Amino acid sequence: MSKWLALALAVLFIVAFTVWRIVSTPQAPIVVVYVSHDQVFSEPILKDFENDTGIKVRAIYDTE
Repeated sequence: MSKWLALALAVLFIVAFTVWRIVSTPQAPIVVVYVSHDQVFSEPILKDFENDTGIKVRAIYDTE
């Protein structure tokens, strides 16, 4: 009986550890940028910012 209990506890530990790692994984910070310039000119600058800082940029461009 103790073999089954040890096996059950080991499986429970593995499942709990896996769920904890998935839930506790930090998300990259996101910044929202409202851009009045054309996308073709501003997008390379925003991509450089993402690469330099690791902060994800969500750009909202002008609709004119």
